[in-house]
Amino acid sequence: MIPNDLDAKVGDFVEVKAEISSLLKYTFILYMIPFIFLIGGIFIGNFLFRNVNIDSREILSFLSGIVSVMISLLILKFMDKRVEKRDDEAIKATRIL
Repeated sequence: MIPNDLDAKVGDFVEVKAEISSLLKYTFILYMIPFIFLIGGIFIGNFLFRNVNIDSREILSFLSGIVSVMISLLILKFMDKRVEKRDDEAIKATRIL
């Protein structure tokens, strides 16, 4: 959440300034962690279901990938709360337009 240091009201347009390095870091984390979990879940599911000799292992592997994405979203939610507590002001409202 961006701090409201400008006393902006609901419906006001504000100019937002972001530090590029922090913005890129958060964007990378937000998109790449679920993607990595999806690919990892598919590969791990495929490996596990191949050893059990299940016929529809591709579908089950995909479902294990979806479950791993859900787990990654829980991890991201936990990480978001930690970043919010740190009060890392990577994004700031600079002025009301």
